[in-house]
Amino acid sequence: MKKLQRIQKAFDKYISPYKSYAYIERYNDIQVEIERVEQQYEQTGYGDIHVPLAISWAEDIHPNGPEPSSVVTWIEYDSKRKILTYGLVKGGHVELSDIDFELALEFTRADSKGRFTRRLG
Repeated sequence: MKKLQRIQKAFDKYISPYKSYAYIERYNDIQVEIERVEQQYEQTGYGDIHVPLAISWAEDIHPNGPEPSSVVTWIEYDSKRKILTYGLVKGGHVELSDIDFELALEFTRADSKGRFTRRLG
């Protein structure tokens, strides 16, 4: 019985071999871009965000790790105009004005973009 429990524990921790192949590199690229934009914002007071493929990694929705968001396709933020725009998987886009840089960054970093969109309204 203990052997079966050990096997089950090992199976529960199993991660798809496609995880690193699929979107982990794109996730890492986005993290590097966020850091660059943050530094630019600290130095100049402006930092535009451009994420051509929104990645989510909420474990309950994406158990194999980072994958494209099931709600948001892309994210753009114009820091001078304070406009956050994002595309929707179902089509179209949403444009929100008077969004501060920190909120736009928080959205870009959110593990679930769909849940965050509900918060944005």
